[in-house]
Amino acid sequence: MGSDLTAETFQEAYRALFASFAEAQENSECVECVACKGCEKCTFCSASSGLISCHFCEDCEGCTECQHCSASAWLVGCQHCKQSQRCSFSSYLVLCASLSRCNYCFGCVGLANADYHILNQPYERRDYFRILADLAPALAGLRGGRDGFAATPSGAKGKRRAARGTARATSAKASTKAKMPPKANALPVPEPKANTRANALPVPEPKANTKAKTSPLREPKARTKAKTSPLREPKARTKAKASPVREPKARTKAVREPKARRSKTTTPRTP
Repeated sequence: MGSDLTAETFQEAYRALFASFAEAQENSECVECVACKGCEKCTFCSASSGLISCHFCEDCEGCTECQHCSASAWLVGCQHCKQSQRCSFSSYLVLCASLSRCNYCFGCVGLANADYHILNQPYERRDYFRILADLAPALAGLRGGRDGFAATPSGAKGKRRAARGTARATSAKASTKAKMPPKANALPVPEPKANTRANALPVPEPKANTKAKTSPLREPKARTKAKTSPLREPKARTKAKASPVREPKARTKAVREPKARRSKTTTPRTP
């Protein structure tokens, strides 16, 4: 095939290769992934395809290292994004495309390092969340994909999204009805009847305690004289025994007699 490669053979081989890759439905090293195909190293994802190292994603396509994203496609390193496509390293995006390092954006395209933007215009934090709460439920049917935002989803995923949208709408209507005040022709609530029984026993009044118990006063006891302890006479001090005074001994030095000196006798030398 090397020397015989032409434009026609190249196109046929490329189409076959692309089709074989697109038909791959087995997941690799995934944990608790439901209704997913072609995913690798993902955990707790559902109804997604072509995910790599994603966690808790739903109805996504071709995302890499994303978490808690839904109805989005071709995201990289994003978190909590909805209905967005081709965004990278962003969080809390809704209906956004081609954003990089952005947070809390709604309906924005091609921004970078932006926060709290709607249609590429900056808003205050309070106004941003108020507008998002009003518009997001009405635009819940849109989904970001490789061909842009699809307004009329089809297939099993579209039916599930439509069912979720109708359920949210019915719950919103029920909550608004519960908050509405009652109509004018509503029956008045009857007041509780008062207890008018004639044979009700009167409450006895407490009797006044007229007899005051007087405790007899105790006379103070006469203080007795304190016992006087007899004084002890001081003992007579006896005279200390006088120790006899020793007389010092007379030191006598013995007089040594001088030794008699011996006279040296000279002996005559003999010649």
